[in-house]
Amino acid sequence: MEGTKDTLWNWLDLCAQNAPDTPAIIGPAAPTSYGELALKVRSTAGGLRALGLNKGDIVAVQLPNIEAYVVAFLAITACGGVVQTVHMPYRQAELQHLLAHSGARMAVGLSSFKDMSPAAEMLAMSKSLPNLEAVIAVGEPVEGAHAFSELLQADGDVPLPELSPDDPYLLLYTSGATASPNGVPHAYRGFLGNAARCAEQLGIGADEKMLSVAPYTHLYGLFVMHMCLATGAAQALLPAFDPRIFLPTLSELKPNAFSQRPRISRRSVQPVP
Repeated sequence: MEGTKDTLWNWLDLCAQNAPDTPAIIGPAAPTSYGELALKVRSTAGGLRALGLNKGDIVAVQLPNIEAYVVAFLAITACGGVVQTVHMPYRQAELQHLLAHSGARMAVGLSSFKDMSPAAEMLAMSKSLPNLEAVIAVGEPVEGAHAFSELLQADGDVPLPELSPDDPYLLLYTSGATASPNGVPHAYRGFLGNAARCAEQLGIGADEKMLSVAPYTHLYGLFVMHMCLATGAAQALLPAFDPRIFLPTLSELKPNAFSQRPRISRRSVQPVP
């Protein structure tokens, strides 16, 4: 699918036009087809535009590998926004530093995660982060935050900006092992071109079910998302790696290709009978 107009929205739109009923996301709930995913992304993009998201704005996303992550990521980038990925284990100190450093205008987080509320923490930080104008909560309502569920119901007919493969869409941070983490912006051309070529080399096709053990906040997890959109394959979602649920997930979803950081294996795990 690689070409001169390679962006995530263009890839999703093409999948939705060519195979609207093909599963795009499979997980514990009913599968989401490519046609349904495109509609959800378009509506969410309309909601984000209504909140003031413009081309080039940075949106921090701290979510596990769930459907809301995929929809949010694709909707932000469809608006021309740049997604700043934030790992789930990060707490207030890390969040404060990363959001201040990036100058994120918006942030997306869970209403509840373990013993805390990431969305509520982001809201509390906004008092000292002048660039952070809106927090979007996934899950139960959080006072002061915008509900992700409401964005899903927004007007999807809002015009979207023209995008090119040279536009930035992703902001990844280094691990900070020897110094403070550094933000590294990425344009579509490098990452999507790599995914399309690797999918071809690995023989990934539209009939695949790909599962990422790595989180989608990591480049290896995003690589799986990119390859699925490049080929029309289905993303099998594992919210977080846990040995107690990993094998049951394989048995239920039956992926035939999966990523185990730092490598992606073609049919490296056979479905469990």
